Amino acid sequence: MRHPLGTAALLAVALISLPALAAAQDLDLKRVVLSTGGLGYFEYEAQVTGDAELAITVPLAQVDDVLKSLVVYDQAGRIGAVSLPGRQPLAQVFEALPFDQAALTSPAALLRALAGAEITASGPQGASGRILSVVEEQVIDEQGRASSHTRVTLMGARGLASFVLEEAESLRFTDPQVEAQVSEALEALARHGERDRRTLTLSAPGEGPRLLRVAYVVEVPLWKTSYRLSLAEDEPMAAMQGWAVLENQSGENWEGVELTLVSGNPVAFRQALYESYYLDRPEIPVSVVSRILAPLAPLGLAARAGDSAPRAALQAEAAPAPAPAYAEILEAGSREGVAQTLFRLPDPVDLAKGESLLVPFLDRGLPGEQLSYYRPGVSGVHPLSSLDLRNNTETSLPPGLITLYQRAGDDSTSYLGDARLDLLAPASSRLISFALDAKVTVAEREERAQAVTQVTIADGIMTVTQEDRITYRYQVTGASDAARTLLIETPRLPGWSLSSATPEANESLEGYRQKLTLAAGESQTVTLTLSRPISQEVVLADQNDARLGFYLDSDQFPEAVKEKLRDLADLRTALAEARRALSAAQDQRAALVSDQGRLRENLAAVPEGSDLSRRYLALLSEQEDRLESLDSLVQTRQSVEQQAAAALRRYLAELRL
Repeated sequence: MRHPLGTAALLAVALISLPALAAAQDLDLKRVVLSTGGLGYFEYEAQVTGDAELAITVPLAQVDDVLKSLVVYDQAGRIGAVSLPGRQPLAQVFEALPFDQAALTSPAALLRALAGAEITASGPQGASGRILSVVEEQVIDEQGRASSHTRVTLMGARGLASFVLEEAESLRFTDPQVEAQVSEALEALARHGERDRRTLTLSAPGEGPRLLRVAYVVEVPLWKTSYRLSLAEDEPMAAMQGWAVLENQSGENWEGVELTLVSGNPVAFRQALYESYYLDRPEIPVSVVSRILAPLAPLGLAARAGDSAPRAALQAEAAPAPAPAYAEILEAGSREGVAQTLFRLPDPVDLAKGESLLVPFLDRGLPGEQLSYYRPGVSGVHPLSSLDLRNNTETSLPPGLITLYQRAGDDSTSYLGDARLDLLAPASSRLISFALDAKVTVAEREERAQAVTQVTIADGIMTVTQEDRITYRYQVTGASDAARTLLIETPRLPGWSLSSATPEANESLEGYRQKLTLAAGESQTVTLTLSRPISQEVVLADQNDARLGFYLDSDQFPEAVKEKLRDLADLRTALAEARRALSAAQDQRAALVSDQGRLRENLAAVPEGSDLSRRYLALLSEQEDRLESLDSLVQTRQSVEQQAAAALRRYLAELRL
């Protein structure tokens, strides 16, 4: 009769009996706190007496967070150590064994891995000895059908013996050490059967009965907020319901836990505390005394045994250092905040692992004003139906989506739309928009202008301050069937400030808001002007007549400025005329000097004492008289030009306005 041994578990039954593992006391999950910062606080309790050991099983992905944040509260005892398997416990176990984990996949694989070990097999072909070979054989029966079996060959006291492994009833290792090694490997497989979980064992020394609590913080999915907001006609209060969507990804069932929801943004880090790190060390070669090389032995004499050339010391390359541990800041929530808002559910919660739950955490009335909201570039020519919601409570409302309903006087309810709510702090308000108000139209027009507001002159520099202006004109027409409250928000522009607004505008974080009431079918004009100053420095000495003429012709320059600029223009004209007169005199002198040079060349070319020579001498004498007169004229006009330039410089230096 065949007794197939198909698995490592069956082989274990035949080979060894596993010792019973001491069981640690389990902890019961009592409290869970979920944060919008992506963290979860889990608190366990246990009633213990005297010295105790407690066990918590957590997913492998959470071990780093547990090692970072685990805290034990034991009022009447002492805090002991916490032990857990290594990150790769099986690999560490098999490093010290003569076979690997793959050897436990079948009896044949184990026997091959332990070749040379002594075994005893019982069955139709009983045998004992050391394992020599384990081979697969193909056999064909009388009907010609092929099959395979495993033949084990042993070396015993009587020589070689073999048997078919599948026909053996039992196998035993005769060496207790080999049996202990197999037992250790199977025990490790049983202890670490769940690859993705780790069991932490907590030691709790103490005396007498007492309550012990253990808690830690790990990464969890964010809990999400959604609101329902019901508006009633002619009522200033809106009914607000807050619901939380949460998930249980902790790896264990929640049964009757106290659940608290936290809206906040705590600073949180993660660190790979469950990894092994080694510091790189430089390797120093072993100091070896240098050896003396003996000379060759003479013929007829043998060389001394063991003499050889000295060997160079080898230095192995240092293994690369592991990546250093680092702290990674988790991604933050929707808005920075120091304070936290807690919502503790009044009833215990049951939630199976891997499942989600929708629970209410808020039910209150909040004041809100319905209005139509218009902002350029958002919704075309129509405003948005909106609600100015105010938080008159002492707790913040976490961000989330809002579904809005309208309740009529006949108790009927209709859907209005959806809106987004940012974090709403106590005593603050938020404008939420949920639909398009197509019954109200807004025609927008933009006008730009520029005006000189101030002119100053000092040290020859004229500073012109201008004001750029943008005027927004909104022509609004109300709904034909009902009155409306309209809120127009003009965006802010960097560097611009509010100059005027009709009706009056209030500043917000987003812009400038103007609020007005429109009767049915009424039309109104809303204006808002923004302005910004622009300064320009003009060096007056560098301005030409055309540029000065532009300033004089401008209707934006004050008359006092124009008067100073006219005086400046007169001085510039006087200087220009003096320079033209000086240039003309200099040109005449240069022409006369050139003509004198021509006469002297002619004089040198004619006979001395001739009539033509006497004529040239007379002309040269006449030109000398004229040259003296031109030299005097040039000097006079140079003096006039210098005086005109000095007058212009003095005017610019002394000009103040």
